[in-house]
Amino acid sequence: MVAQPVAGFHEPLVKQVGPDALAPHAGGKVGVVVFAASTSTGSSIEDRGNGFFTRALLEAIRGAASYVEGRPTTVNMLDLYLSERVKFLSRGIQAPTTSKPAALPDFPI
Repeated sequence: MVAQPVAGFHEPLVKQVGPDALAPHAGGKVGVVVFAASTSTGSSIEDRGNGFFTRALLEAIRGAASYVEGRPTTVNMLDLYLSERVKFLSRGIQAPTTSKPAALPDFPI
């Protein structure tokens, strides 16, 4: 994965990391968390150049998903934010989905 700068940000949004870098934040457990714009049978809606999922994800990265002031956004916060925000933006038509190992604890992103 190559980090690319995004307009309006001074740092790249994507950082190249491996399981060893993530393990301390996930209580020593590793796994893959997948956030998807919709289920395999659902729809992903585009509006004004981005999809609702992309818009919500960018808002979350900019801090909107941090529900506890002064603390970093966690995987569970991001999951909740994406789910609720995409449903709101799409007026209930689009429902994003997340897949996460059950034993993986919440950790900062």
